[in-house]
Order: sequence, then structure tokens, then C-alpha cells
Amino acid sequence: MNPAAAMGRPAGGGKLVVYHGAADSSLSPNDTLRWYEGVARKMVDSAQNSFDMRPQPVQGVVAGTAPDSVLAEATNPGNSMPMPAAVRCARINNWRATRARETPMTQPTSAANSRRDRRALLFAMALAFAASPSFAGTYPDKPVRLIVPFPAGGATDVMARGMAHRLGTELGTQVIVDNRGGAGGTTAAEAAAHAAPDGYTLFFATMGTQAINPALYPRLRYDPLKDFAPISVTHLTPRVLVVGPQVSAKNIAELVAQAKARPGALTYGSSGNGSSSHLAGALFESMAGVKMLHVPYKGSAPLLTDVLAGRIDMTFDSYTVYEVHIRSGRVRALAVTSSRRLHALPLVPTVAEAGVKGYEVSNWLGLLAPAGTPKEVVAKIHAALGRAMATPPLREQLATLGIEPTFGSPEAFGALIHGEIPKWAEIVRKSGATVE
Repeated sequence: MNPAAAMGRPAGGGKLVVYHGAADSSLSPNDTLRWYEGVARKMVDSAQNSFDMRPQPVQGVVAGTAPDSVLAEATNPGNSMPMPAAVRCARINNWRATRARETPMTQPTSAANSRRDRRALLFAMALAFAASPSFAGTYPDKPVRLIVPFPAGGATDVMARGMAHRLGTELGTQVIVDNRGGAGGTTAAEAAAHAAPDGYTLFFATMGTQAINPALYPRLRYDPLKDFAPISVTHLTPRVLVVGPQVSAKNIAELVAQAKARPGALTYGSSGNGSSSHLAGALFESMAGVKMLHVPYKGSAPLLTDVLAGRIDMTFDSYTVYEVHIRSGRVRALAVTSSRRLHALPLVPTVAEAGVKGYEVSNWLGLLAPAGTPKEVVAKIHAALGRAMATPPLREQLATLGIEPTFGSPEAFGALIHGEIPKWAEIVRKSGATVE
């Protein structure tokens, strides 16, 4: 049960009187928070207007001890938002206070004013914290939304849904996936960055949204560091250079030769402008000395359709999406973009091994919350996420897809993002990658 306070001003005195009572445990944390934020603002304003703050604890009021008119007013008729019990208690006790003789306070001195203002501000801050969902200890009491920066059906979505299911089980609530594709993940990142910091909106961040986009989008409407609270890295995913059935090249050397013979003729698709698959292709162009045509899609799922149909020549996409089609022979994997070969594809070389020396693109994903999310909520999500990522069924599922599940501290994830931003800014500069 929340510690709470409610405010009332006696009619006869010039004093601000603060009443302490018990919050209504049936009220949702968000509704309670809105009530107390308003109280806190009034308290600070009143302090500046030379009112006296004198907390007067009460024991609560039993219905029927005040006149019916006061009780009726305390039920807040006509208001669509339910009133906390503490506010009802305060209004009834305010009626009691008006019956007593009030002696107006003399104007406090400047020093007293300053001390009183500081006390008012500190008390208001404590009040807002006390009313927060994390302080209530009830989180989560409703479903949690997980914003995913790419459409359903793609590699990112597959990983997000597996994690969401296990995380929901550990938290004791449903975690609903909210796919928001487009603009290299910036649309989803902006929505997550500006969401309420109450723990009920999380963001499945990618290397692209947090480390690459700052170098590609000069007017990015979110800060990858300041606008988010890190929770943990969750997935390390390999990328594969896959060619469609219409491409005759059997290895990287033949692909580079064809690209040089017909500059701009070969196409490579990506899951969006500024995505890691886009940058992987741009880096390949730069380091191999070739020119190809970039075709952005809104996620891996529509891209896969066109690669299989032969409308796109190649892609640098997740092995997760193409694993079945590689094994069936519908597409060919010429190389992997990481620094070492995949266990699932032991005969497929890395791009560096195949002739483009120094080439490496490794992808990571992780869970973030909006900045300002209470630390207690972040800690609770972090603990539940650790248990979720350690479950054998999830780890086995990811292993079959060539994905490495991982888990770490919020501080380590924050440090990773901080270090990756300048690294990818330099890669973007050298590759010449731009957002059309």
C-alpha cells in the first residue's frame, strides 16, 4: 500500500495544510501518479506564494462521521478519474479543520522563505516518487508493450517474439509485440524514446537503431544514449551474404568480378535505410571496390520474398531468415560477415577469408526502456530477462537459427552502445553510405 498525501486549504486561514493518509490500493499506479503529480505542483506553487506548510497527520476517516454533503463532495461526482482514498480523507478532514479557529501566520522572513521553499520542493519530489508505479511494488499490473523496429516475419521479429514470450512468463504478465517498421528503425526508436517511462513500454533495440543511425540521420529525433535506460544485450546475430537463383556467381571472387564488369547493375536489398544490412552492403562495396544498387525494404520479410523470386540479386541479411532456403538450395550463401565461420555453415567462408581482407560486420540486439524509468522497475525487468534468456527451450531455438543468446548488466550494455557509436560513424564515413 502506497504512502500518500493529499492537500487541502482551510477557508479561514492563509495556510497550506498537508494531510497524510492511506492510498487506495484498488487504484492503478498511473491514475494515482497523475493525482499526486498535480498535488506536488500545487505544493511548490504554494511555497512560492508564502503559504505555510505544516503536515498534520490524521488517522483516516470512517464513512458517516462527516455530514452527507461533505461525503458526497469527497466522492468527486462527475469526474471520470477515480479519486484516491487519501484525497477523499483529506477533503473530509478539511471540513473538520474549517470548524476550528485558525490563526493566520505572519509573513515569514526571507531566510524562512528559502528554507520553506527547499522543504516544499523536497517534499514534492518525495511525494511524486512515492506515487510512482515502482514505489507501489505492483509492477507489472497490466500487459507490457515491446516495440520492435521491423515488421512481423523478419529475423528481428522472430527473436523478439521468442524473448517476449519467456519474459512475459517471468514477469507474470503478457508482453505484446508492437511491430513498427520503416526508416531504418528510427520510427520505432522515436516512439519508444518518447513513451511514458513507467516500465510498460520496452524497446528491442538493434545495432542499427542505436549505433549506426546517429551517423546516417543528421536530424535524428531521438538520442541513442540519453533517451534510453539500458537493460541488457540479448542476441548476437550473424549475417550471411546470400545471392538469389538468377546470380551465377559461386563465390565472392566471381561476384566481385561480375560487379566490376557491370557497375551498378547488381542489386542488394536491405531491411531499411540505415539498417545494419544496408551498411554491411555499403561497406562491402567500399572495400571490394565495386558499385551496386541498394534497394531498401521495410524489414526482412518483404526482402526475402523478392530475393526468392529473383527480383533482388543479393542481401547481407540474418542467417535466421534464410536458413531454410539455404538448406533447400533456393538461395546460396557465399560468405558470412562475422570474423569467424558459423557452426551451422562450416563450409561457408567469412567475407575476409573469401578475399575482402579486413571485412567484418557483427550484429547485436538488446532491450531498452525509456529514460527515466524507475531503477526498481529496470532492476525487476533485468532480473526477469536474465531468467528468460537462460531457459533451455529459448536457447535451443536460437542455436538452431545460428543466434547466440547473451545477457549482461545494464551498465555493460550502456558502455557497448557508447563505444559502438563512434566506431560505426567512422565506418559510415569510410563506406560513403548515405540515406536516400
